[in-house]
Amino acid sequence: MDTTSITALLKSTQRNWSNQVRQVLTTSIIHTINFIWFCRNQARFKDKPLTFHSALSKLKSTISMSGNTSTKYAYNNMHDFSLLRDLHIKINFKAGPRILEVIWKPSSPGRIKLNTDGASKGNPDHSGGGGIFRDQNGIVMACFACYNGLENALFAE
Repeated sequence: MDTTSITALLKSTQRNWSNQVRQVLTTSIIHTINFIWFCRNQARFKDKPLTFHSALSKLKSTISMSGNTSTKYAYNNMHDFSLLRDLHIKINFKAGPRILEVIWKPSSPGRIKLNTDGASKGNPDHSGGGGIFRDQNGIVMACFACYNGLENALFAE
């Protein structure tokens, strides 16, 4: 992190971090600056200097309490996990996709039913598709899967 100025320090939080980590780092910088000012005033005007250990403990608890109110989401990686865990901040992950039950309906007698699907990891990214052929009793007659390379979701479908 660039510590040459407060502006540079705050700009360094704009890296490719998750929204939760970015918010925690920004509030940590603000809390740290505020706490240094508080400790200075305690020692100078009230003649009550705080020990380094005591000041650090209070700062960590303030950062933890502030970070635990975040509604932003963390990435699912070790960097976010270890940083937030070390600061005693609960990690907010995005909820997984909803799972819907799909009920297969048989085809009419004498017909074969084909169910297909395709997907892309990104847009574009690795993509593929597949399908299953079944008779009216639900017995699999044939199936296929294919890798489409780097394509978008519309191509995969």
